[in-house]
Amino acid sequence: MEKRSVDDLEVDMDEFDEFEGLDERLEDTRFWPGLKRTMDESCRSWSRRLEQRYDDDDEDEEEQSRSRMGIVQVGLLVIVLGSIFLAFLDSFSPTRHSNSYYEEEDGYRDKDLGSEWEAGGVGKEEVHVHIVRDLEYRQDSPAASATFLPLDSTASSSSLTAVATGAVTTPQRVFQVDAPVLGAGGFIFDGDNTTASTLGASENGTTCSVTLMEFSFAESFGKPFVGNYTPPACMGNSNTVMMNFSVTSKGTQFDRLAVMYFGDTEAFRTSTAEPKRNGIAWEYVKDMSHMMYFWKSPQKVIFDLPNQTTANLTGTYNTTLTATFFTAKQAVSPASMIIPISARLGINASQPSVFSLPATNATNIITSFPRNANRAIVTISSTGQANEEFWWSNALQSDVLTYNSSGGTLFGFSPFREVQLMIDGQMAGVQWPFPVIFTGGVVPAFWSPMVGIDAFDLKEGEVDISPWLPMLCDGNPHTFSINVVGLDDNGSTSATLSKTVGSSWLVTGKIFIWQDSETSITTGTAPQVSASPPIIAVSQVLGKNSTGANDTVQYTVSVSRKLSITSTLTTQNQSVTSSWSQTLSHTDNGTFLAGGNIQTNFITTTGRDVSTMGAATPYTCSYSFPMFANSTAVQLANGTTTFNATINRSKIMDINGRGVAPTGLQPFAAIPQSADLVMTLAGTTRVDSQNGTAFLLLDSQNGNNSFSFGNTVQSLRFGGKSAAGALGMEPDVELYFRNVAVNNGSMVSDTERIVGKSSVGVESIGDVVRGMDAAVGRNAQGVLMPGFGGGGE
Repeated sequence: MEKRSVDDLEVDMDEFDEFEGLDERLEDTRFWPGLKRTMDESCRSWSRRLEQRYDDDDEDEEEQSRSRMGIVQVGLLVIVLGSIFLAFLDSFSPTRHSNSYYEEEDGYRDKDLGSEWEAGGVGKEEVHVHIVRDLEYRQDSPAASATFLPLDSTASSSSLTAVATGAVTTPQRVFQVDAPVLGAGGFIFDGDNTTASTLGASENGTTCSVTLMEFSFAESFGKPFVGNYTPPACMGNSNTVMMNFSVTSKGTQFDRLAVMYFGDTEAFRTSTAEPKRNGIAWEYVKDMSHMMYFWKSPQKVIFDLPNQTTANLTGTYNTTLTATFFTAKQAVSPASMIIPISARLGINASQPSVFSLPATNATNIITSFPRNANRAIVTISSTGQANEEFWWSNALQSDVLTYNSSGGTLFGFSPFREVQLMIDGQMAGVQWPFPVIFTGGVVPAFWSPMVGIDAFDLKEGEVDISPWLPMLCDGNPHTFSINVVGLDDNGSTSATLSKTVGSSWLVTGKIFIWQDSETSITTGTAPQVSASPPIIAVSQVLGKNSTGANDTVQYTVSVSRKLSITSTLTTQNQSVTSSWSQTLSHTDNGTFLAGGNIQTNFITTTGRDVSTMGAATPYTCSYSFPMFANSTAVQLANGTTTFNATINRSKIMDINGRGVAPTGLQPFAAIPQSADLVMTLAGTTRVDSQNGTAFLLLDSQNGNNSFSFGNTVQSLRFGGKSAAGALGMEPDVELYFRNVAVNNGSMVSDTERIVGKSSVGVESIGDVVRGMDAAVGRNAQGVLMPGFGGGGE
């Protein structure tokens, strides 16, 4: 296939003649049906052009970087179109509520729209734009994200998304693009395509599965599901556990954050998709083998999915959670003990054990740390909510009052966040979070039917605390704390880490511990901690309009940090030097334009974590989170509000050695085409990229005239690194690749490669692959069949 150059993606405004006279058509509702069709066609054209950037199977990193510049050009187009909208903006006096107005809950109601279009109004909290008019706080319930109510909230909604799927009466399949996982009967692609019965099939036809939960979440604030788990007799010596979370929903509802616990310990964090009138369904299959400590003994299972229904919020979440046990050729080496860092409300009170910062103090005093530990790693789960959901778009603290006279207070503490792990008051490690965007985030049309990166599986960061074991194994109580901080700047060029952030961050932690024999006691030297304050630089430039009012803000943020902890560790079998080090960098170039109605962020976060234990192969994790986001809000004289948004982001991971989580190599050790290769691999690489554009028009007088559309392209490449490759001597080997394009709620293309060979290139999920020279293939249930070469049902 012909390779497309970045030049091919340059935008020529002559291609968009259909936008001439756009202001008259927006003001006159008679033109809206034709406008919907025209903008839908443009959206599809953008989608095709974005998709073409991934056609070359051998695209290297430099070309990926150039492709990201292509979407920036599209983002600039959106700014231009937003400026066209602004040119016809009538004079008005917008109002914004201050942060304190949203301290308890994070939903909204536009009082001009009435109950028929509940939560239709949009503010800075929802699409990281500034202006909002006539908003009244929505008292019904908090939501997982302070975002638009789906356009399906009106029975006769004319949204383009609804039109695209309106003829379908069966639930729409929603999915997260992810690397395959291993089931007892083969590969599992997209949990939404795999039934529990297929997942549980083993080679001899038997199954070993247990149902953990069957529950409908309707009125569930403060009322989590509580059940009991008993290890099934058939699990025997199984080394692998796959958990399947399946959900159906119908109607109108916000996206919700959900957390599963074993007693006081968080096990799985996810979020929901926003339902449609005809219903949606999804499944997510997760390898939970690293939690084997819990699976081997009876547990109290708590699943917290806060939801609430009203006359307009009609969607309930009908869920099933199962676990399947089997023995795989390659498996994790699970910890022998797991200790929670949590609010500890599960075992005694049957309530969720998450800390909510900054309202609570996320601290545990561990009084019974095992004295025979030879390795320990802390995982941290952290999610920004309410005022902190779009933390990556927040303003510098010195700029939060920039538009106070016209629009209210911006969310502050900068677009930088650091999650800190403290042991006895000393810094043990940090996590600089990846910006997860939920399915109602920014503009919901981005995320249907393909959700955002990590939306169904919010990943945890890892901090190796093995250098602390000589101190932790002394038999005394020790304090573990989790903090979340941003930046407090002086209005000029310097800043320090803030003492707090907005409300709220939901955090927990787990201590994974590997142990020697019961009689052994770990000793050694006290940890030597080098954790100087980060190097921070900021700048901001304020611009005023012709009336002297604040109009534009341009700002930059740069943060870098290095830390290391080292000790001599004496365990049952060895005396070694143990160390943990981190090197991190964050930059952000942000802009507010047009009185805060237009916002743009260019963000890059990079880091490298290294853990060593004597002469053993070190564990390294290198990561990069580049992101471009633009949003434009315009309110016209007739009360109509339009929103344009562009997002281009990636999550890039390069891991050598083994931490807590499964490596992802297990599926490829199970098939002949890659089984021998996997034995030589020492690490993995993963590049996950999403980009897209979305548009929303809200009619404050008649919700039936409101509509939205969007397109998103996602590319995922998962590779394995040999021991030599880990040293930079050889490139990694592609194990899995997938590229998906969706437009207006429908999938338009899906291309897949397994172990470097094409396996799927179909128009809909789950189609049988026929007549292809594939190393492997996928049947209608999404299960990889080793040696599949086409043909047959």
